[in-house]
Amino acid sequence: MTVDVRWPALLAVPHYQVMRWHPVAEDGWPESGTLHADRRQADWEIQLARDAIARTGTNPDYYTFDIVVHDPVFLPRCGQCADLPDDRYQVFAYWDELCDGIRDVPGWQATSEQVVFCPRHLPSDGW
Repeated sequence: MTVDVRWPALLAVPHYQVMRWHPVAEDGWPESGTLHADRRQADWEIQLARDAIARTGTNPDYYTFDIVVHDPVFLPRCGQCADLPDDRYQVFAYWDELCDGIRDVPGWQATSEQVVFCPRHLPSDGW
């Protein structure tokens, strides 16, 4: 089956994710899980995290923060109309994360060909 995809889920636009690293365990994790379209937002997230750590009485320099660049990213928008599943801009670093993110949204489907369909545009004979 051939479908004309007007709005691909793949975005070739860098997004920025803040990672926090524990100095002893040498283990890192996403600070909030948010992928920011603007690097300044990631810098601000680091500052907020450092302030929150300081309020607990811990030296904010105990943790190390890095900004990881994801390019490309995936946006769960319908390939036909560009609607979003819940009217908010949320991108994912990996296709599997996008699939997991919309799995419970009624009527939405992500395909193995990296195309997303809303309930109005899901091909009638399936995908």
